[in-house]
Amino acid sequence: MAWILPRTPVRPFITQKYTFAFPLTQRCAKAVLNGQYLAMNCLFKAQPQACTLAKFTFQNLNFLPKYPDQGLHQGALMQGQTKLTKSSFIAGSLLLAASFLLAGCQTTDFDQLTSNIMNAITPSQSEGTDTASQPETTTAKTTAAVSTATPSNAPPKGMKKSTLNWGLVQFVIGAGGTYDDYWSASVFPTSSSENFIGAHADKIAMGRIHAVQLWPGEYRVRLTHNSQIKADSIIKVEAGKLVRLTAEYGVFSNSVSTTTEPVYNDFALMAASTASYAKDTYLPVIVEHQGQWLFEFRGPQVNGQVAGNGTITVLRDGSEVAVISNANITPDEITGKVTLTGEGVYQGRFNRKKFEQIAGTKIKWKNGKTFEGTFEAVVPKEGKLTQLSGSVWEGEVDGDNPSGEGRFTNTDGSWVQYSDYAARDSYVGLRDCGPSPDVISTCAYYKGEKLASEAELNAKIAEDKHLAELEQQRQAEQRRIAQIAAAKAVEEAAKEAEVRRIAAAEQAAREAAPPRKPDDCTTATGTFSADGNLTQYTMNGSGSGSGHFRQRTYGSEYQFDIDFYFNTSANSISFDYGEGIYSDAASGAILQRTSIPNGSANCTFNGRVLTIDGKEFVKR
Repeated sequence: MAWILPRTPVRPFITQKYTFAFPLTQRCAKAVLNGQYLAMNCLFKAQPQACTLAKFTFQNLNFLPKYPDQGLHQGALMQGQTKLTKSSFIAGSLLLAASFLLAGCQTTDFDQLTSNIMNAITPSQSEGTDTASQPETTTAKTTAAVSTATPSNAPPKGMKKSTLNWGLVQFVIGAGGTYDDYWSASVFPTSSSENFIGAHADKIAMGRIHAVQLWPGEYRVRLTHNSQIKADSIIKVEAGKLVRLTAEYGVFSNSVSTTTEPVYNDFALMAASTASYAKDTYLPVIVEHQGQWLFEFRGPQVNGQVAGNGTITVLRDGSEVAVISNANITPDEITGKVTLTGEGVYQGRFNRKKFEQIAGTKIKWKNGKTFEGTFEAVVPKEGKLTQLSGSVWEGEVDGDNPSGEGRFTNTDGSWVQYSDYAARDSYVGLRDCGPSPDVISTCAYYKGEKLASEAELNAKIAEDKHLAELEQQRQAEQRRIAQIAAAKAVEEAAKEAEVRRIAAAEQAAREAAPPRKPDDCTTATGTFSADGNLTQYTMNGSGSGSGHFRQRTYGSEYQFDIDFYFNTSANSISFDYGEGIYSDAASGAILQRTSIPNGSANCTFNGRVLTIDGKEFVKR
């Protein structure tokens, strides 16, 4: 039975002599303060789903009687001092423990349980020593006193044995600290708790609880306060058992007590201030790994080994393809409910030796489709896929869809054989078909469309061939036109170049006059060529000026042009380039524009040959 309690903050109850804390609920647990007895009842008949401590009074605790109806009104919180005694710690911690005992109680002997709690909380005559007078001691593993009480394995009279397959560790911080005083709790794996990655909680304040759900095994637990280890030990966690570590404040020393008791449901886990769940703190158990397939088990485990039914996630190449719920694992097979990623469901019976689901298993999808056939691991591979309409595919499948080779039978009994179902809409040719299962004939298809006859198919194929030939002729004509245009462009370019050469020669003749200084780069001007006139270099002016560079490819199909400004010295030349243009030499169509970084180069000129960085250009 799971107990559902409204969760409320933990409030400190402060009196003139005592300070401690325990949880209050919103629907019950009102304080009745008469200074005589402590009565604690689980009101199962009245509100079994909501109540915990219903009535309580405190013996010799001197609560202010003027706040009986409000359960310690806020005004009472301002009264008295915060002096702590051993009795106050006992009272506070036992009340806190009682809330957990009663929250999950499954016994008919409630009067006996209440009496036991009352007897435990009532101070004995031997409790005359105040822990405030004893200084805190330090040992090699713990800096606070740790006491352990281990109850009998047999459940109390009238209380049934727990059926849980997991255990629980609770870290409870008792009363007496301030709101800004925190503890830290950790659980670490040991050699007998493989796959556990650890759990940790910081800033556990006074009156707060951190719970850790664990599979059976040995674990190392640690409580830390103000960077000092107060408890550090190896504990054994058993299924259906709760190990509680309670930190209690003292004036000069703090103590940590350890108790063990049965746990019957997840209330102690759900009611904790913070909790760490087994699903988040354990690595999965790998139960199968073959090629691209990986089976990850999440559920009960002991030292990294499966210890009960759980959930298996099936991965193919790292992607989830199926989940096996309530999986039961034996050396020979895995059984459980299999849910595919496409929402197909079937009762799984996976043969571990053959590494496949047994053949003939029937899968049902939410869309009404069903499958019966063979499997690749746990996913359908080949068989009979029945549509909601009643049509049937017999062959390879991809989830709940036809795939690859197979036969599709319509509801009227007619059928078609496919070599590749995925390519059916682009297929051109003949397929086996029939009006009924026992009649075989041939059907003509053109790009997924069924035709009336093979003759109609041949006509469409001939038409496609004719259209293809026309397209080839069109492309050939386009290439011929382009070649003519390219040849014409070359001819025009040659004429233009000749005109420029003649003009440059005449200009040079007019400007030539003695005395003439020796030729160097400052005297270079005109048009220069190289590479069999494929490269032309024109300099308008000497010493400085503008120019143009043009270069054609072999065959004169493409050319590159760029304008520039230049400055020369006797043995060097610098360039300031404009935009470079790649174009089709025949049509003049611009293919690409680019930019060229400015630069300089070594330069010599002997009156006829201009050499730039070792490249010779002959003056025309």
